[in-house]
Amino acid sequence: MLYLLAIIFSLVVCGQSFASEITADNITHLKNGRLPNAGAAIFPAIPFFQLLAIGAAWLLQTFIPHYAVWILVGLFLIFSAFWAFSFTKLRAEFSRIQKP
Repeated sequence: MLYLLAIIFSLVVCGQSFASEITADNITHLKNGRLPNAGAAIFPAIPFFQLLAIGAAWLLQTFIPHYAVWILVGLFLIFSAFWAFSFTKLRAEFSRIQKP
C-alpha cells in the first residue's frame, strides 16, 4: 500500500509542478509581448518523480516501518500546502499582468 500511495502522490506532485511551470512560463510570455500559450514537458518528471517516491517509500519502510505511511502523507501535505501558496501567488501575478 505504501508504494501505491507513493506513486499516486508523485503523480499529483507532477501535476502540481506542471501547473506551476505552465503558469510561470505564461507570465514570461506575457512580459515579452507574446500570447500565453506555454506548455510543459512531461518526460523528465514522470518517471523521475515516481522513482524518487518509490525510493523514499522503500527507505521509510526499511528504517521507520510503523510510521512510514504517516510520514509520507505528512510530507505530501506539507509540499501541497507550500505549492498552493506559491501557485496562488503565480495565478495572481498572471491575472494582474493579463489585464491591461
